[in-house]
Amino acid sequence: MRYRPFGPSGKVVSAISLLLRETDAESNPAAWRAATISGLESGINYFELSALSDALPIGVGGALKTLDRQLVLIGWRISHKGRLPLTGRILMENIQEGLRKTGAGYFDTLMLGDHAFNCLNADGRQYLVDLKSAGLCKHIGVVGEGDAVDRCLNLGAFDILSTSYNLTSDSQSRRRLRQAVDRDIIVIATNPVPLDLVRVNQVPLARKISHFLGIAPKDPLAGVGTFQFLHTIPDWTPEDLCLAYLLTEPTMATVMIEADNPRTIADWAAVIDREIPPSVPAQVEMARFAL
Repeated sequence: MRYRPFGPSGKVVSAISLLLRETDAESNPAAWRAATISGLESGINYFELSALSDALPIGVGGALKTLDRQLVLIGWRISHKGRLPLTGRILMENIQEGLRKTGAGYFDTLMLGDHAFNCLNADGRQYLVDLKSAGLCKHIGVVGEGDAVDRCLNLGAFDILSTSYNLTSDSQSRRRLRQAVDRDIIVIATNPVPLDLVRVNQVPLARKISHFLGIAPKDPLAGVGTFQFLHTIPDWTPEDLCLAYLLTEPTMATVMIEADNPRTIADWAAVIDREIPPSVPAQVEMARFAL
């Protein structure tokens, strides 16, 4: 695993971090503990929790309780439903419960989903300031894209921007990330794999066979300027190429993947140790230009 500075905190963050999102209130603490341990064994030291019940925070807390707290980063994501304002009282109850269940003592990151960010009222904003002053969270950030990113940048009240980014992201998305870095905002990339590219194989079967057998195609320029190359590079899956490419981006503090299966977590983390084929960056730029 490789590590990068996590803003001015003095801590370092693993190049790959883990979003643990609970989608079923009947989930099992033991399963979340196993997922967290798998991440730790792969060198991951940043875990962001999006909880629906006690199972996720208790499971993660159980896996981390024997570690030096300074060696791991624990994030807590706030989701908010409906149109009611997100007040300081709502935030306080949510965060206190999260701290109690995880046993974390403090959260390194407190992340607001885009709807929570939009519903945050003046009382809620002041509570976040007080929370940070009290040392119960080190960084406060926003999870979102598009207009939410622009509002986050314009407010200047947040330390972290967590946003979708992959090799197909447009120039406007890249501009926003540069602006964030220029303003000393920590950038976390999410959704690193564009599923519409990796699930739909654009390469004809005959061309793939020719490629692997070393037979020159009749039209060697066919497919140039597209993302077909994701399906033809030997010993690489399209998903691994997408992640490996994103890990070369200097603006990212970490690339956050969402997984709860120990084998999947280990497979993603293994990409860190691989050198991306030297032709890939140029192929990505050509394909981007053609979009």
